[in-house]
Amino acid sequence: MIGYDIDGVLADKPPAPDKPWGKSSGPERTARKQALLAWYHTATPLLQPTQPFIAISARKDEPHTRAITEEWIHRQPYGHLCVAVLLLNTSRTIENTANFKTQVINHYGLTAFTEDNKQILKRLNTPATTLYYWDKTLPTPVLYTQV
Repeated sequence: MIGYDIDGVLADKPPAPDKPWGKSSGPERTARKQALLAWYHTATPLLQPTQPFIAISARKDEPHTRAITEEWIHRQPYGHLCVAVLLLNTSRTIENTANFKTQVINHYGLTAFTEDNKQILKRLNTPATTLYYWDKTLPTPVLYTQV
């Protein structure tokens, strides 16, 4: 079984926020959440899996986000190949995201995982998994090796 990150790999990344979450007011945070949900619903597809896979994302595991994410994946031509969608259930930091993705990759025994964030890739502790880096400027994912 293989795995893919969602934002930046399967789907185009949402635009960056105007200001950091911690410096946003309540109404700004609400507006950001709504903008993200709208983005997730209409995101441009990027990589197209051709074999069964698991989607792993740092998107917040909340009911609306999960529903929109799963619906988006199943609308894609490869949607029937998606075995599971795993979303982050804690605060989104680099460390939390890397730990979450490490746990999922190891739990499912993934043989390959494609990610667009090198900060996440370098923190993954997945010795049995081949890691790939990809961004939309590359024709295909490339083997990730730490330097």
